[in-house]
Amino acid sequence: RTGSENRMFAWELLRSPVGFLQRLKSELLLGLDYAFGFECPHCRRLIVWDCQGRLVCGFCHKGEVVAEALDPAESTPSDPLVSTIDEIGKALENGETADICPDITHTALRVARMLAMQGLGEGQRAHGCMIIVANVLELLKPSARPGAPPGDKSNKRQIRTGFGRFPKMSDFRQLDIKIQECIDNDTAKRVLCSACKEDGAIVVDGVSAQLCCGSFFVFDTRYGNTEGGSKNQAGSSIAMQAGGCYVIVASEDVCVHSGIEPKAGACLKIYDRTNKVKKVPVVDASDA
Repeated sequence: RTGSENRMFAWELLRSPVGFLQRLKSELLLGLDYAFGFECPHCRRLIVWDCQGRLVCGFCHKGEVVAEALDPAESTPSDPLVSTIDEIGKALENGETADICPDITHTALRVARMLAMQGLGEGQRAHGCMIIVANVLELLKPSARPGAPPGDKSNKRQIRTGFGRFPKMSDFRQLDIKIQECIDNDTAKRVLCSACKEDGAIVVDGVSAQLCCGSFFVFDTRYGNTEGGSKNQAGSSIAMQAGGCYVIVASEDVCVHSGIEPKAGACLKIYDRTNKVKKVPVVDASDA
């Protein structure tokens, strides 16, 4: 396999473990050389080793680190098909997903705290913000407006998906900005702050950490809880859609700007693939 083929191999496992398993069964029947059953030293989950010795972890995404940490010659693979089926089956039964990396959700939380405490620059505080970390292949999959006539002009200005819509001018994917760059990189921070000045949510890819779009409006809010404003209702609802999303909501009343201390007890609201809220302090205790 070439480097590009290995990346696609890992990507397919991350995005669709069931589809990957079906394809893998076919390739095994054809006699292609794979070995399974190695344990990732980082997350203790199954990893996959192809015939070129490339090790890829389908859960913590630390393929390169794993490749250096383990020596295939010193490992003894277990039963290939049984190990794979059992591991993926357990993950699906427990509602786990490989589409959202914990490192990316932690970075998104840091960014939300930064926006809540530092504002948008020039003494301007954010008027609340919402960050959605999701499987963007699902969340942002294009979908035509039901009943839209041919040549509908609204489709020229908006990108519609099965779960929401956002303006084409708020599509940041071509900029290739990673969410972690919004902390230290001035250009990335300006893009982020400009998105926060508009209504709607900011969407981040849960695998690549790419800043995908701003001004994302959720269509179906029926699954959301009614405690709080429209952002909380939309955020708690989308958290249960598109395969499950990690959503951070900063209400307007907890947002300040540089030089102003957040009020006592100010909290961000997190919806981690559920509409049940988890509150975390705006001020990170580790920074105190």
